[in-house]
Amino acid sequence: MESESFVYTALPQTGRFIRLLKIYPGSPSDRLVCELFPCDLETNPAYTALSYVWGDPTKSAELIFSDHACKIAQSLSDGLRRIRTVDETQIAWADAICINQEDQTEKGQQVNLMGAIYDRARDVTVWLGPDPTASSREAFRCLEEINEKILTGRHQECIDFSQIAVFVYNVFTNEELKFFLGSELSATLLGSPLYALWNVWSTYEKKDSWMQRTPTLRRFAEGIISGCDVDFTLVLEAAQHFNATNSLDYVYAFLGHPKAKKPDTDTTWLQADYSLTLKDQHRLLASSLAEDSLNFLAHLQQTEESLNVSEYPSWVPQWGQKHPVHAEAFWEAWDASLRKKERRQYPARSAGPKLSVSGLIIDTVDQSTPTMKPDDFEPIDWAGAQLIEDCWKLATQNAYAYPREKVIEAFASTLICDHRQPGHSAVELFAGFCMHADIKFFKNMETEGGLWSLKIVLEGSEAFGTQFKWYGTNRRFFMTKAEGLWGLGPAAMQQGDVCAVLFGADVPFILRPTGIEGEYKVVGECYMYDFMYGDAVLAWRQGNNSYAKEDIVLV
Repeated sequence: MESESFVYTALPQTGRFIRLLKIYPGSPSDRLVCELFPCDLETNPAYTALSYVWGDPTKSAELIFSDHACKIAQSLSDGLRRIRTVDETQIAWADAICINQEDQTEKGQQVNLMGAIYDRARDVTVWLGPDPTASSREAFRCLEEINEKILTGRHQECIDFSQIAVFVYNVFTNEELKFFLGSELSATLLGSPLYALWNVWSTYEKKDSWMQRTPTLRRFAEGIISGCDVDFTLVLEAAQHFNATNSLDYVYAFLGHPKAKKPDTDTTWLQADYSLTLKDQHRLLASSLAEDSLNFLAHLQQTEESLNVSEYPSWVPQWGQKHPVHAEAFWEAWDASLRKKERRQYPARSAGPKLSVSGLIIDTVDQSTPTMKPDDFEPIDWAGAQLIEDCWKLATQNAYAYPREKVIEAFASTLICDHRQPGHSAVELFAGFCMHADIKFFKNMETEGGLWSLKIVLEGSEAFGTQFKWYGTNRRFFMTKAEGLWGLGPAAMQQGDVCAVLFGADVPFILRPTGIEGEYKVVGECYMYDFMYGDAVLAWRQGNNSYAKEDIVLV
C-alpha cells in the first residue's frame, strides 16, 4: 500500500494482535473507504479473510484509508469491493493492508500468525478477478470433471491440469468456504493445481475443513495419505510450482500448514524472519528438519556446477527454485532406513555448513546411461521403448546381482520406481508396455524372465509409460561396480559416486566423496531395487559384512 501521509501505528507486543479492516458501505460506483483497527486474535470480532491473485502489478486503484488517500493493487481493490455491501460496515483482513509491509519485524511476526488468522476468520473470500473471456465456465466444468473422476475412481489417470483453477491453501484452513466469483474470472492463474491439490490441500488434516466434511473429497485425500508419509517436506515440494514476490515466502507461505509444526508441539520448524538472507533461511530450515528426518534432501536439484562452485552446502535445498533439469522428487512411499516402521528418530547434527549423519555405504556407481531428457520420452510408445532398450543394454553388459526369477522384476521396478501397492505388479505393467510398444524386445525377453507365462495386463501399457516418464525424466539408469546393482539416479551423478542408505532418510542417496575421509556431497536421491524397504539395514543388523555403519559428514 502506498501513501504519502498514512503512518501505521505499531501493534501491541503482548498477546497475538493483528489489524482488521473496516470497509464502510457503498455502491459499486462509490469510492472505497476503509479504516484499520487493532484486535487480539483471542477476542476478535467476526471477519472475512481475503485471498486474492496478484493481477497486473502496473495497475493500481485509490482507497480512502483513515482519511488518507492511498494506492493499492487493482486486484486487491476489486476484492475489497466484492466484500463491501451497500448498507452495512464489513470487517475484513487482507495481508497487503493489515500488515505493515515496510516493517520487517512486524511482517515476520504476522506471517507466523497467518495460519491462525485464516483459521479464526468467519469465512474466506477468494478473489480471482475479472473474466473478460468468460473462461470461468470452462474452469468450473473442469472442476466438475475432476469430481466425477474421483467419484468413479478414475482420478489416478493422466489428467491435463493446465486449465484447472488454483485453490490456494488459505481457503482450506477455514471453517467455512465462501467463494465469491467476480463478474469475470481470470483465465490464467499462477501456480500448479496438481501440487496445490496433492501436496498442500489434501494434507491439511483439519477436522472441520471443507475436505473433511465432503465425503468425495475426503476419500480422495485419504487415498493420497494412505499411499505415502505426509510431512512438511511434502508440503514444501509445492513451493517450486508457485510464484512469490519475496523469495523468503517460498517457505514462509506454508508456515500456517499443520505439518509446519514439529511433531506433538505448537512450534513451527522455522519462525518467519524477514531479516534473514535466503541462504541462511534455507540452511536454518534444513537444520531444523534434520532433527526429525533427512527426507528434505529429496528436494535437492544438483547440477555439476552447483556441486563444484555453489555457495550452498550440498545438503541444503533451495526451496522455490525449479531448475531446467528438475526431476520429480520421491520419498513418501518408501522406508529405506526403517525410520517409519520402527518409529525411530536419527537426529542429525548441523554445524555451520556441515551436517553430521550416519549411514550404510552400499556400493560405488560404475556405468550409467545418458540423462533421459523430457523430449527423449516423446512419443512414449516409440521413444520410451528405445530408452528401455538402452537401459537394458547397460543393465546386462556385465554380471548383475539378481537371480533369474527376479531379473525382470528388478529391472521393471527400477524404471518406474515401483512401490508396494495394490493392483498390477511392475512386471505386468512392463509386459503390457513392451507387448504394445516393442514386440520384438518383448519376445527377446521371454527367455530372461518368462514373461509369456504371466497374465499380460494390456491396460498396463499406458500406466507403465506414464510412470517411466514421470520418474525417469532428468535421471540416469545406472549399475554399481562391485555388486552389479541397478538403480535410477540423478542427472549429476558420475562414475565413482557412492550409493548410501542414510539413517533418517526414506530413500537411498547418491553421495560424492570429497577426498576427505568421511566427507561427502549430496548428489541426489536414487531408487535401488531391494533397498527401498530397509533391506540393507536388516542385513547389516544380521551381520552381513557387505555393509557397515559409518559416520558421514555432508558438506
